[in-house]
This record gives sequence, C-alpha cells and structure tokens, in this order.
Amino acid sequence: MTRDQVVHDAMRIVHRGQAITLANNTFHRMARIDLLRTLREHCSALGVAIEFGRKVDDVAEFDDCDLVVAADGAASAIRTRYREHFEPVLDVRPNLLAWYGTTAPFDPLSLIFRENDDGLLIAHAYRYSATHSTFLVECDPRTWHAAGLDRMPEAESLAYCERAFRDDLDGRPLLSNRSEWFRYAIVSNRRWHWRNLVLLRRCAAHRPSLGRLGHAARDAGCDRAVRGVRRAARRAGAACRIRAPAAAGFRCAAERRDQEHAVVRDGPYAPLARSGVVRL
Repeated sequence: MTRDQVVHDAMRIVHRGQAITLANNTFHRMARIDLLRTLREHCSALGVAIEFGRKVDDVAEFDDCDLVVAADGAASAIRTRYREHFEPVLDVRPNLLAWYGTTAPFDPLSLIFRENDDGLLIAHAYRYSATHSTFLVECDPRTWHAAGLDRMPEAESLAYCERAFRDDLDGRPLLSNRSEWFRYAIVSNRRWHWRNLVLLRRCAAHRPSLGRLGHAARDAGCDRAVRGVRRAARRAGAACRIRAPAAAGFRCAAERRDQEHAVVRDGPYAPLARSGVVRL
C-alpha cells in the first residue's frame, strides 16, 4: 500500500512572496488510480468479489449480513436515506474551490496566498506522484464574484487561475477534469451506526482542512466511526481489529498546530488571521 506513496515531511506557506517552511508536518499522498488498483489487488488475493457499476441506495437487501459498512462519500445516499436514524448535520462553508492538477512538482505540501485586483486566492498544492501534483484553488465569495468566476466557463476559469498563480506554477499549465467550482460541507452525525449499518469515512465525518492553516486539524469523528464499527461487530459476534492511532501521534499533531498558530499570530499572516481568511 505504501510502495507508491509520496511522503511530505514539511509544509510550506507562501504569502506575499515570502515562504516559511514548517517542519514535522508529515503527509502521505498517492494517485487515486494507484490506490484503487492496490485495493483491487488485495481484494482479489483474499477472494473478495467486487461489483462495479452497481448503485446501492437501500441496504435492505443486506439485512442478512452481520455488518454493512457505508462509505459512499460526503454526499452519502445511504446516510440521506436513513437520516432519521443518523441525524446528520451538514455545515456548507462559504468559500469556493476548484480542483485542478498540474505537472509542476510541489514538494513540500504548500499553502500559497496570492492577491490581485479582484481579491485573495489560496492554492493548496502537493505532489501525489512522480509526475503530477494536486492544485486546489480556494477563494471567498467576494473574490469569486469580483473576478467573474461565477460567470466564466470552465476553460476561462482555469486560465484565470493559471494567471493568478503563474509565479508558483513556473510556466506549467493547470489540468482540468470537470474542475467546476464547489463549496464543501462539514459533515457530522449524531449517530454513526444503526442496526447492522455503520457509516465510515466521509459519509460519517467530513471536515476538510482547506482554508485552515497547516491542514493539521484532527477530526475526532473518524475515531467515533471506528468505535461504531467495533460496537456493531461485537453485537454481531464478529471479530473486528482496528489499530487506533498512538497517543504520541495526537501529541505531535497538537504541537504542530500550536507552532503553526504562532506563525500566523506573530508573523506576516497576522492580518489574514484577524480578518478570518485564515482560521485558527
């Protein structure tokens, strides 16, 4: 699983042309196609049957199963269908984002602030393979409207972002894959399991760290979802072994967060923190 991963051991913040590197920020990234290929190989080796192109909106057909794990994303159809049992809360954030790729190698993971006449844009960039990087552009609603991004077709929007971050892309183009602007939602649920059904991953708890300095926010919802899997498995009489993160890892994340907050409070990013563009 880790063979093709790209490991970033630091994070770089760029604001008004000044770059600051924060050490001990470890992130693991890999191409989604490589991840899916690896998971498929493991399933095949274990004799797990995989069905492609099949949509499941109702888990009633799996009533005879001991445990059903729903991991169908932040817009989970399963969670929506059984919302009276899970009681989800979706907090849609105001900022707009467009998800691009690029052949420009971004290492370490970078958080880049660029201002122009229209307002402030932020890029979240990191290399995920030997040849490509993710380049996620974020802006507030005022900048989005002032730039006319709300009216531009996809190709014009991409060209605008290329111009805004031309110094960072070093002449490389942005790559689009239906890269339309969107808002993300912070997802939480009052309950993580019901009968033999357990929510996991982003359908259970989804709190993107975009726009939050350092990308270091740890979401306790993931741990609650894991505990829900364990409880459901115990009730079904099934074995469920999930290794919990070590306490030292949480201490490291907390120390890293404090370090990043100090950079914002005391450094050149203080005006952004006070304005709420960067949230601590």
